[in-house]
Amino acid sequence: PLLARFGGHPGAAGLALDPANLNAFTERFLAAAEENQAGLQPPNSQPLSIEAWIDPDTLTHAFVEEISRLSPFGYCNPEPVIAVRGVILGNPTVFNERHLRFNLVCPNGEQFDAFAWDHSAWSFRGSERYDVAFMPQLYGNGPTRAQVKVVDAKTRE
Repeated sequence: PLLARFGGHPGAAGLALDPANLNAFTERFLAAAEENQAGLQPPNSQPLSIEAWIDPDTLTHAFVEEISRLSPFGYCNPEPVIAVRGVILGNPTVFNERHLRFNLVCPNGEQFDAFAWDHSAWSFRGSERYDVAFMPQLYGNGPTRAQVKVVDAKTRE
Protein backbone atom coordinates (compact mmCIF):
# COMPACT_ATOMS: atom_id res chain seq x y z
CA PRO A 1 0.00 0.00 0.00
CA LEU A 2 2.98 2.38 0.40
CA LEU A 3 4.14 2.02 -3.21
CA ALA A 4 2.94 4.23 -6.05
CA ARG A 5 4.02 1.58 -8.60
CA PHE A 6 6.26 -1.46 -8.84
CA GLY A 7 7.38 -4.16 -11.25
CA GLY A 8 10.30 -6.12 -12.58
CA HIS A 9 11.38 -9.64 -13.41
CA PRO A 10 13.16 -12.47 -11.52
CA GLY A 11 16.53 -10.71 -11.84
CA ALA A 12 15.49 -7.15 -11.03
CA ALA A 13 12.80 -5.04 -9.43
CA GLY A 14 11.77 -1.43 -9.56
CA LEU A 15 9.49 0.69 -7.46
CA ALA A 16 8.32 4.24 -6.86
CA LEU A 17 6.98 5.71 -3.66
CA ASP A 18 6.09 9.07 -2.21
CA PRO A 19 9.03 10.43 -0.14
CA ALA A 20 6.62 10.77 2.80
CA ASN A 21 6.33 6.95 2.83
CA LEU A 22 10.08 6.26 2.78
CA ASN A 23 10.56 5.65 6.52
CA ALA A 24 7.53 3.39 6.81
CA PHE A 25 8.57 1.48 3.68
CA THR A 26 12.14 1.07 4.99
CA GLU A 27 10.90 -0.33 8.31
CA ARG A 28 8.54 -2.81 6.62
CA PHE A 29 11.14 -3.83 4.04
CA LEU A 30 13.83 -4.51 6.66
CA ALA A 31 11.36 -6.46 8.84
CA ALA A 32 10.33 -8.61 5.85
CA ALA A 33 13.96 -9.20 4.88
CA GLU A 34 14.87 -10.25 8.42
CA GLU A 35 11.86 -12.56 8.64
CA ASN A 36 12.72 -14.24 5.32
CA GLN A 37 16.49 -14.55 5.71
CA ALA A 38 16.18 -17.73 7.79
CA GLY A 39 15.79 -19.76 4.60
CA LEU A 40 18.74 -18.18 2.84
CA GLN A 41 22.20 -19.70 2.63
CA PRO A 42 25.28 -17.54 3.13
CA PRO A 43 26.89 -16.71 -0.26
CA ASN A 44 29.97 -18.83 0.45
CA SER A 45 27.98 -21.94 1.42
CA GLN A 46 27.39 -22.97 -2.18
CA PRO A 47 30.05 -25.07 -3.90
CA LEU A 48 32.34 -23.21 -6.27
CA SER A 49 31.53 -23.96 -9.90
CA ILE A 50 34.65 -23.77 -12.09
CA GLU A 51 34.04 -23.43 -15.81
CA ALA A 52 37.53 -24.57 -16.86
CA TRP A 53 41.03 -25.28 -15.56
CA ILE A 54 43.65 -23.70 -17.79
CA ASP A 55 47.40 -24.03 -18.12
CA PRO A 56 49.16 -21.02 -16.52
CA ASP A 57 50.76 -20.17 -19.88
CA THR A 58 47.25 -19.71 -21.31
CA LEU A 59 46.52 -16.87 -18.89
CA THR A 60 47.43 -13.83 -21.00
CA HIS A 61 45.89 -10.46 -21.78
CA ALA A 62 44.65 -11.95 -25.07
CA PHE A 63 42.90 -14.76 -23.14
CA VAL A 64 41.14 -12.22 -20.91
CA GLU A 65 40.07 -10.26 -24.01
CA GLU A 66 38.66 -13.46 -25.53
CA ILE A 67 36.64 -14.24 -22.38
CA SER A 68 35.33 -10.65 -22.28
CA ARG A 69 33.74 -11.22 -25.71
CA LEU A 70 31.22 -13.45 -23.91
CA SER A 71 29.87 -10.39 -22.06
CA PRO A 72 27.65 -8.79 -20.97
CA PHE A 73 27.51 -10.99 -17.90
CA GLY A 74 24.48 -11.12 -15.68
CA TYR A 75 21.41 -13.12 -14.73
CA CYS A 76 21.25 -15.50 -17.73
CA ASN A 77 24.93 -15.25 -18.64
CA PRO A 78 27.00 -15.61 -15.45
CA GLU A 79 30.60 -14.49 -15.40
CA PRO A 80 32.78 -17.59 -15.95
CA VAL A 81 35.03 -18.81 -13.15
CA ILE A 82 38.37 -20.05 -14.51
CA ALA A 83 41.03 -21.83 -12.46
CA VAL A 84 44.79 -22.12 -12.81
CA ARG A 85 47.39 -24.15 -10.92
CA GLY A 86 50.82 -23.14 -9.69
CA VAL A 87 50.79 -19.33 -9.69
CA ILE A 88 52.45 -16.95 -7.23
CA LEU A 89 50.40 -14.43 -5.29
CA GLY A 90 52.29 -11.48 -3.91
CA ASN A 91 52.26 -7.92 -2.57
CA PRO A 92 48.90 -8.14 -0.78
CA THR A 93 47.34 -4.85 0.29
CA VAL A 94 44.09 -4.48 2.23
CA PHE A 95 41.72 -1.77 1.02
CA ASN A 96 38.47 -0.49 2.53
CA GLU A 97 39.35 -2.62 5.58
CA ARG A 98 37.91 -5.81 4.04
CA HIS A 99 39.15 -6.37 0.50
CA LEU A 100 42.51 -7.56 -0.78
CA ARG A 101 44.51 -6.33 -3.77
CA PHE A 102 47.60 -8.29 -4.90
CA ASN A 103 49.58 -9.56 -7.90
CA LEU A 104 49.06 -12.89 -9.62
CA VAL A 105 52.26 -14.06 -11.36
CA CYS A 106 52.28 -16.99 -13.78
CA PRO A 107 55.34 -19.24 -14.17
CA ASN A 108 56.01 -17.65 -17.59
CA GLY A 109 56.33 -14.22 -15.92
CA GLU A 110 52.93 -12.89 -17.04
CA GLN A 111 51.50 -10.71 -14.23
CA PHE A 112 47.98 -9.56 -13.44
CA ASP A 113 46.44 -7.15 -11.00
CA ALA A 114 44.22 -9.25 -8.73
CA PHE A 115 41.66 -8.53 -6.06
CA ALA A 116 39.48 -10.56 -3.70
CA TRP A 117 36.34 -9.02 -2.23
CA ASP A 118 35.80 -9.63 1.50
CA HIS A 119 39.04 -11.61 1.90
CA SER A 120 41.30 -9.20 3.77
CA ALA A 121 42.29 -12.06 6.14
CA TRP A 122 44.01 -14.04 3.36
CA SER A 123 47.79 -14.09 3.55
CA PHE A 124 50.28 -15.27 0.94
CA ARG A 125 53.91 -16.29 1.00
CA GLY A 126 55.66 -15.11 -2.15
CA SER A 127 57.70 -18.30 -2.44
CA GLU A 128 54.65 -20.61 -2.48
CA ARG A 129 52.55 -21.58 -5.48
CA TYR A 130 48.77 -21.48 -5.36
CA ASP A 131 45.81 -22.93 -7.23
CA VAL A 132 43.47 -20.03 -7.92
CA ALA A 133 39.87 -19.71 -9.10
CA PHE A 134 39.12 -16.33 -10.66
CA MET A 135 37.03 -14.29 -13.06
CA PRO A 136 39.11 -12.63 -15.78
CA GLN A 137 38.15 -9.01 -16.45
CA LEU A 138 39.17 -6.04 -18.56
CA TYR A 139 39.19 -2.51 -17.21
CA GLY A 140 40.12 0.96 -18.37
CA ASN A 141 39.07 3.32 -21.13
CA GLY A 142 41.11 3.34 -24.31
CA PRO A 143 43.87 0.78 -23.86
CA THR A 144 42.46 -1.85 -21.53
CA ARG A 145 44.25 -3.82 -18.85
CA ALA A 146 43.53 -7.33 -17.71
CA GLN A 147 42.80 -8.11 -14.08
CA VAL A 148 41.49 -11.10 -12.18
CA LYS A 149 38.79 -11.19 -9.52
CA VAL A 150 39.90 -14.07 -7.30
CA VAL A 151 37.13 -16.09 -5.65
CA ASP A 152 39.29 -18.82 -4.06
CA ALA A 153 42.96 -19.64 -3.55
CA LYS A 154 44.58 -22.73 -2.08
CA THR A 155 48.21 -23.55 -1.42
CA ARG A 156 49.50 -25.90 -4.11
CA GLU A 157 49.90 -29.40 -2.69
